[in-house]
Amino acid sequence: MNRDGLYVGYSRVDITPEHPMELVGYVSRRNRLSRGVHDRIYCRSLALSQNGTTVIIASCDLFGLSQEFINRVKERLSSFIEDPGNIMISTTHTHSAPATIFLRRSGNVSADYLKFVEEKLVESIKEALGNLSPAALSVTQTWVSGMCINRVNPRLPIDDRIISVRFRADNVQVVLINFQCHPTTLGPENSYVSADFPYYIYEYYSKKGVEAMFINGAAGDVNPRVSGFQGAQELGISIVKSLDGDGNYVSINSDIKINRRTIEVKLKSIGVVSLLSKLVFYAMLRKIQLMTYILMQCMIGQRNFSQGKY
Repeated sequence: MNRDGLYVGYSRVDITPEHPMELVGYVSRRNRLSRGVHDRIYCRSLALSQNGTTVIIASCDLFGLSQEFINRVKERLSSFIEDPGNIMISTTHTHSAPATIFLRRSGNVSADYLKFVEEKLVESIKEALGNLSPAALSVTQTWVSGMCINRVNPRLPIDDRIISVRFRADNVQVVLINFQCHPTTLGPENSYVSADFPYYIYEYYSKKGVEAMFINGAAGDVNPRVSGFQGAQELGISIVKSLDGDGNYVSINSDIKINRRTIEVKLKSIGVVSLLSKLVFYAMLRKIQLMTYILMQCMIGQRNFSQGKY
């Protein structure tokens, strides 16, 4: 990449809770209150600037953040970037972090912790903007097969591509990794705060003096095949091993063009009439089941009476 054109800044800010909190996700989770910290969780921010245009890519080791939260963060940063619409905030979707978005029967959201995350995320983005320095850019695409599965229909194919962008700036090296899989290797029995399998990606690159960011893709029904902390390590290492080696990366020697588009996805609504009809159906079904049970008990009682068992 033309070092006279692209500038990159990076920041990583700790958002690990310092006291037990309810962990998010898994309706079946019995012990929701965290018992400790397996690995610390962070907000990571990457600032890219070229020819007067600046873009922010942020990723937090959290389950999710509401649009209201994101809009509030963008508003607070409106004086630091020419177009707040160029701020892209994502979460890794780990199910082993404090609840930060409402999800029925999946953990209570702490307003204090949510405010803490907001402050830290704003701090991280500001720091990334303040750390801009000339950088080179390279990209690669590879695959990791056999580690994930469609949880609804295992016979359906999944997207097992890994897309990675490497930035080499004067003061930092950053690897941005896009892969699509639920960070649920630890399962509902885990009670420790963790980034799940992305942690092992971060750890691997940290030992090389490189910062890593994980951006989850279209992971809707994609679950890991492996489980537990050992499985999390196996999946994380499989991803980085497929990317390892500078020879896989291709340098980009042209200006970056930035385009963005917001797509509204209309979810199917069953409607009030349909909902009522379903409720009536299930009520009738339950009534039929109850009547059948009573009838069977009466028949059993009649049989026992006729056989002189009373």
